[in-house]
Amino acid sequence: MMAMQIGIGLVSVAYYGGMPALLSELFPTQTRTTGMSIAYNLAVTIFGGFAPFIITWLIQVTGSKLAPSFYLMGAAVISMMALLRIRALKLRL
Repeated sequence: MMAMQIGIGLVSVAYYGGMPALLSELFPTQTRTTGMSIAYNLAVTIFGGFAPFIITWLIQVTGSKLAPSFYLMGAAVISMMALLRIRALKLRL
């Protein structure tokens, strides 16, 4: 149990450690706070706010208790696609 928590903690640190630097580079100084707050709150609303409904629906449709993991994997894929898109835009600039 302890090893699992340490592993999750290390993954969280790797993810959340670089996020503020990335977000600050995405927006110009004049609109940084507004841009970051809209991006964060929109993501929390979409992925977090609708999560109970989507997960309940997935469990009913699939009949699998692993349906929440499908939702998390889908969110991770969407996040990875967005991150790759950001990287491609940065390389063009």
